[in-house]
Amino acid sequence: MFLMEFVVLAFHPPPYFDFRYWKEESGTEKPMISDKLAIFCVVRVYLIIRVVRDATRVYSRRRLIYDGGYRERGGPEINYKLAMKAVMINYEALFVAVVYGGSVIVLAYMWHVAERDWQPEDFTFKNCVWLVIFQLAACDYAGLAPKSDIGTLMGVVVVVWGLVIISMLVNVIFNTVVLSSYEGWAIDWLDQYELCEQKRAASAQVIKTWWQYKLGQKDGSSGNNSRVDEATYIIQLVQQYKYLREISYQVGTNSGERASDPVAESQAKMKNDLQLLIAKMHSSSDVEDSEGAVQSSGVSMEDRTAALSQRVEALEGALEVILNQTKEVYTKTMGREPPAPPSDD
Repeated sequence: MFLMEFVVLAFHPPPYFDFRYWKEESGTEKPMISDKLAIFCVVRVYLIIRVVRDATRVYSRRRLIYDGGYRERGGPEINYKLAMKAVMINYEALFVAVVYGGSVIVLAYMWHVAERDWQPEDFTFKNCVWLVIFQLAACDYAGLAPKSDIGTLMGVVVVVWGLVIISMLVNVIFNTVVLSSYEGWAIDWLDQYELCEQKRAASAQVIKTWWQYKLGQKDGSSGNNSRVDEATYIIQLVQQYKYLREISYQVGTNSGERASDPVAESQAKMKNDLQLLIAKMHSSSDVEDSEGAVQSSGVSMEDRTAALSQRVEALEGALEVILNQTKEVYTKTMGREPPAPPSDD
């Protein structure tokens, strides 16, 4: 890339030097070599890419990655591509914003250089900035259109790069609005809890309807319309029970599996297991806090380990006494020594 830039600059006149030999139809005097070669300013972007690449952690410490077995696993060479991917993953919104803003400035200058000899009044740098902004979204601006071949090529470049920029913006927006596993679990858990509340209310309504009917029969308030009241009661009870069954089905099917995170669930289970282990190792004087976690009464872990070792030794002594008594009973009963236990060999 540096060699390519050197070749271009070798044939390109220095800025603001007067090497003019002819005039265009627009009245602009042309230098010895066309200044359209200034569109190759995009080559200087390579310097920015090099700086960003060298500053990334994955590239600056790539030797550690290689020593860790990266090549043995078939990994390709760590270059600017992986460095840029790492930057985009870690700073996605900032990366896309910088790329978009830099693309507008660079492409606008390239547009300006490509068409300023043909349309100097229309293709000012300001108009070119707005033209690039609209063309990145595949839209037209103020009826501006290229007249030169290099301008037509620039239009194609801007539209194609616009597709890349739009896809990056869509990815940023999607990652911003999408729910994480924890957020999805919270929403699903709340939905499940509200369904349980609806189930409780529906169950209470069924019991209420049955109780009111029984009280009406006991007080004799139904009167001559007892059959009509009974039919109304049965219809209401069936409707309410049907609604209760629907809520129960929703409670059973709304398990929230789509937002469950196996790693988070295993961590929560591991935390409960550790709390249970600590509770078993603690003495009876230990208390539990509001979340169920056991708080120590001031005894160190070394003292608890020593006490547990003494309990194990006492248990082994008791087992030895029981084993000797069992051998004596077996000898008295069977008239011979008990058989020896099988060896490990």
